[in-house]
Amino acid sequence: TNEMKYGIEKVAKFIFFNGFMFIGGMVVFQEEKRVRNFIEFLKYLILIIAIVNVVLLIKYLLSGTLLQHMIVRFTITESNNPINLARVAGLGVLLWFLSIFQSEDQKYKIIAWFALIPIIISLLATNTRGPILFTLLIILGYLFFYLEVSKKKKIFVIIFLVVIGIALIFILPENMRDRFSLLFQKGNLNIEKNLWMSSSSGRRIIFAKRLLQYLTNHPLTLFIGTGAGGFANLFKDYGAYFYPHNVFLEILFEQGLVGISIFIFSITIFTKELKLININNGKFNELLTPMLFGMIYFFLNAQVSGDIERNRLLWLFWGATIGIMTLANRNTKSISNQYNN
Repeated sequence: TNEMKYGIEKVAKFIFFNGFMFIGGMVVFQEEKRVRNFIEFLKYLILIIAIVNVVLLIKYLLSGTLLQHMIVRFTITESNNPINLARVAGLGVLLWFLSIFQSEDQKYKIIAWFALIPIIISLLATNTRGPILFTLLIILGYLFFYLEVSKKKKIFVIIFLVVIGIALIFILPENMRDRFSLLFQKGNLNIEKNLWMSSSSGRRIIFAKRLLQYLTNHPLTLFIGTGAGGFANLFKDYGAYFYPHNVFLEILFEQGLVGISIFIFSITIFTKELKLININNGKFNELLTPMLFGMIYFFLNAQVSGDIERNRLLWLFWGATIGIMTLANRNTKSISNQYNN
């Protein structure tokens, strides 16, 4: 790589943090009790964070500026976009939503419905688009393609979501609505050489275009890549932009076709094994689905935000899902051996 500083730092962090989470997830979550405890701990921890966030938000709205410096890291302001809190809140929505369908305890279902309220408020208050849209997308996918839901219920869900969406348009502050309208704004590289004059979605399009243009003009790079951290060199004249906010484009640019082939191959093998686990071990879905939700959720977020190293929770949930799949596979073999004996 011609960006040794960023390359060495990126590789070191990826091996230490992401490697630890990925391998740790595979090892730790091969025990049913640990998985259940972790899911419950995660749900209630996110709920506590959301409640604190809502309390701070209310105080901020009532006081105007009293807690502004404290709340700036937690909620919506004109100059802040707390993506990490938004991702955590989105995960909380998914986990508690899933509890409503998986639990047979009516009291627990009621708790889940009430838990969703502060978490959803916390998610909306962050004013981030990706986590909100991906949370909604996964919920719709689960309802329409996983659960056996009648057409009437599907139509009801669509109408309900449309009504909620229209209500939010009138209720939410104008700066929150503007954030979503900016998704369709074009980026411009010719404004004082400052990409920040473009919307975040516009900048991402610019990243992708320049990246693909570079690969087209340098065919050899397409096969071997520019090396870890190489994307930073592509935008040196516009300030520090370290990654294209899409893991596929990032791997293609920095590790070439070799790297992207390994990545896609890994996903393909994982998907095939996942189908076998779901078919042969239905009782493990209660453990597997929450972790899989987390993996899919953070995988989708990784397509529009962060890089392969900073999307650490993706690697944690990916490793944890493999750990549960290993547990399910081991249990299947044990049952098969008992049957044969």
